Amino acid sequence: SCIKITFDKPIIVDPEVIIGSEYYAPRPNDVLPVYADSSHYSSYGPWNAFDHDTGTVWLNNAARPVWIRKDFGANVFITKLRMYLNTNKPKAFQLQGSSDASSWADVYVGECSATTGWQEFTFTGATYRYWRVYVTTVQSNEAWIYEIEFFGTRNTYRTDGWEVSAQESAMSPEGIIAKRIYEVRK
Repeated sequence: SCIKITFDKPIIVDPEVIIGSEYYAPRPNDVLPVYADSSHYSSYGPWNAFDHDTGTVWLNNAARPVWIRKDFGANVFITKLRMYLNTNKPKAFQLQGSSDASSWADVYVGECSATTGWQEFTFTGATYRYWRVYVTTVQSNEAWIYEIEFFGTRNTYRTDGWEVSAQESAMSPEGIIAKRIYEVRK
């Protein structure tokens, strides 16, 4: 379907560009492949770290270093990494980027805390197609990563002084009216 927005007066001021708002970098694991150097069992494969489920895990009990990699299919600009970790977790790691999945550049060198849950690592951004977490030491005897998320930056627009909104109502089969509110961003 299509939404038409009509302005009741001319817009004479362009929106102000604001650099640096955070967004979630796309990671459709059903389309773009993920790889790891090895896994403990097939049910603990690397896809588990990208399935939006903190109840599944990529588990690796191979000798260190071990790695898990994401192919975004095109270059993406990344400025933050989030990982959901539990008891068996990486300790020291490197976040690396590559344009060819062959030669790798260190983008961030970090260490995970002993806490369980989400851990965030922010760094100066870089642009690569392939991104990997390269684990050099672990806090126990195996590397378990439940979820990996990548973040980047994009332009957003301040629209002070604009009074633009739209509302749509749709009747569901049950007779309930559902409202959707739209806001013009650019």
